Amino acid sequence: MSTTLGLAIYFICWWMVWFAALPFAARGRGQDALNVPDVKPPVSLWLLAGVTTLISGLIFAVIYAVIAYRLLPIDQLPI
Repeated sequence: MSTTLGLAIYFICWWMVWFAALPFAARGRGQDALNVPDVKPPVSLWLLAGVTTLISGLIFAVIYAVIAYRLLPIDQLPI
């Protein structure tokens, strides 16, 4: 795997995890006006970025292992 391909895959994984986790961590401004009870305090976006980086690293490690060690031979898939 080339460096460029690795960075592209990591970048895509990072953004997918970011957008998947964002609704659980951020709270909109409209919720305060509607008096919605705050179940948990809003998470800092820097903390969310750190957690996203760790999770994306794990996902990228799995993808890298599949590609590097040819755990899923693409030429044998029935298409």
